[in-house]
Amino acid sequence: MKKKMKQPAKMSRKTFLSLKRKGVVSLGIVAIFTLGFVLVNAANNRKSDLVTNDFTVSHLEGKLDETFEPGTETAVNKEIKKEVKVANTGNTNLFVRVMVLPEMVSKDGIQLPANIKKTTDTGTTAGQIELLNYNAAEWIDGGDDYYYYTKKIAPEKSSTSLFTGIKLDESVLTGQAKPSNPNEFYYEVYDGGSLKIAIKAETITTDGDNYQTAWNMKDETGAFKSTSLENVAKALDKEKE
Repeated sequence: MKKKMKQPAKMSRKTFLSLKRKGVVSLGIVAIFTLGFVLVNAANNRKSDLVTNDFTVSHLEGKLDETFEPGTETAVNKEIKKEVKVANTGNTNLFVRVMVLPEMVSKDGIQLPANIKKTTDTGTTAGQIELLNYNAAEWIDGGDDYYYYTKKIAPEKSSTSLFTGIKLDESVLTGQAKPSNPNEFYYEVYDGGSLKIAIKAETITTDGDNYQTAWNMKDETGAFKSTSLENVAKALDKEKE
């Protein structure tokens, strides 16, 4: 009687996130730039063999590449060079998404509005931090604090830049002696404060729809949580394996 082969146990995916921080203090409005250093994801990458049915685990690793000039004084509407892209230092193709999370704190320790400047569906523009030369051709804003790269990244290759710099937008200024809207802030409140930009990247293999599950792109009904995320899926479906 032919002995039935025992199937190997299915391995689970674990995500390891390592944040490596850099900070600089400058005059005027203090700028502290936090570099999020990404991740080592161990993921099941099936390599089938008709005889042995062996499975192997690929090494999936990415690194945030950042160009930044430390010690730069920042001010309203002054451009600060900060180029962000992701390099594939592993041995398998990957998808990547990047979180950009600003935080502004006054010199008195009060947290101030510090949102990425965006234009809403209604055509209004809001936000205090502008991303310069945002690459909308190859990155999609998912509306969930993440920007999704629409191409797979091969080993030893890098993504294009998500953006090339930032600036504190003039929207923090107000000519009113006392704003009628209590949610508005005087420029003086921003003056002397600290700005921190946290950058975090997450990678996943390009196998099937794994990225949709790992990145929680759908709701309990199986529908995409937003049109933006659906557009991400349409782009990545052309790249998946």
